[in-house]
Amino acid sequence: MPAGATFTHGFAGEYPWATTYSLEQQDSYSEYEFPCQFVPVCSHIAAEWEYDASLTNNIHIKVPARQLFALNDLWWNGRNGFASPDGETLFQDPSVTERGPAALIADADTLVSRLNKLGYQLIWTLLGEKVVVGRLGDRAMPRRTFSQVARLHRSGRLQVAELACFSDYNDSVGPRHC
Repeated sequence: MPAGATFTHGFAGEYPWATTYSLEQQDSYSEYEFPCQFVPVCSHIAAEWEYDASLTNNIHIKVPARQLFALNDLWWNGRNGFASPDGETLFQDPSVTERGPAALIADADTLVSRLNKLGYQLIWTLLGEKVVVGRLGDRAMPRRTFSQVARLHRSGRLQVAELACFSDYNDSVGPRHC
């Protein structure tokens, strides 16, 4: 699945308005065919110290997709995310200021309201694979892949499809429940 853009030049506080971010496409995926417009929900800024002398180390931050800024009410909070004009942080990546993996988080109610105003819906895909190293008799251990999809409705209800699994075993054909 396509992912958002990775920006290696520019300051986090200038996203998405600076020319640096406007030059990079983050919403065109011509190699994929979708039945509707598809926009990754977030992008990634790799703020490296060699481009910003004010940094003592590198900062990697998940940022909302440029389309989520269309209401012109999100501004860099000076720390780890983007806030409304009244100072409420609406999107943030806590890994910038705390230990842990990078993640873009948002308040669920605020996110649903913003998506509704912009005419977007949020869809998640879970794609994974399990590979067991070794052999099963005279053949290699089979691989198992799985996929799942979830959708955030306009009402805020989360709909999650069943997890589908696929296996390399000869006796299994098509998806099945895990």
